[in-house]
Amino acid sequence: MSNISSIPKRFQAGLATLISIEDSGYNSLLVALENASLVFNTKNLALQISPSVKGLNLNELRAVLSSAGSLIDLRERDEAATSEIVQDIIGIINEMESDSLPLTKETEGRFRDRLSKLLDNRQLYFASKSVDMITEYENVFVSVRIATDLRPVYDNQTNETPKAGMISHILHLHYQRGEESDHRDLYVALDSENLKYLKRMIERAEKKAESLRPIFKQSGIIELHPEE
Repeated sequence: MSNISSIPKRFQAGLATLISIEDSGYNSLLVALENASLVFNTKNLALQISPSVKGLNLNELRAVLSSAGSLIDLRERDEAATSEIVQDIIGIINEMESDSLPLTKETEGRFRDRLSKLLDNRQLYFASKSVDMITEYENVFVSVRIATDLRPVYDNQTNETPKAGMISHILHLHYQRGEESDHRDLYVALDSENLKYLKRMIERAEKKAESLRPIFKQSGIIELHPEE
């Protein structure tokens, strides 16, 4: 049984598009998905299949896949059936009675079929599941900056001009914590030796990753690339 109580606003546009898209556009979406290769995240999947999908621009396509992908993650966590997820979504939309989600008695059956097929699509499953797995940790990296400064040391007698100085670095780590919508920041002071050590650790991690890649080829497992 699913635990859906509402539809976040960021997913409403994608569901609205799924309701209103013409059959020809939806059918071309299904065909494009079936012929797509497995990729990391729904944005990359949308970029790959966009040229083959009729009636949707790239942003609309990304919204549709992101909305459906979020429900796949929820289905996995709640161990719910696809039919339960779809029924809950339809119930919530009907309760909302919102112009932004124009679901009617005439379009409900079509929407049920469309959403069900997307939730059971293999390519969309891998695209959404890969993001869920890589972001399941408590803190997830977003971005990083390193500011470099000259820190002067003044003469304690004259206190007018610096007599010495040193170079320092501030590591600004931008990250997301759990399900929080706002990002957090962490600032860490580094000296030049710390910077060299950090570089060595990154290079070491890259070498470890390269040593693992032959396992994918030997086993026939497809490697999903977050950097795509």
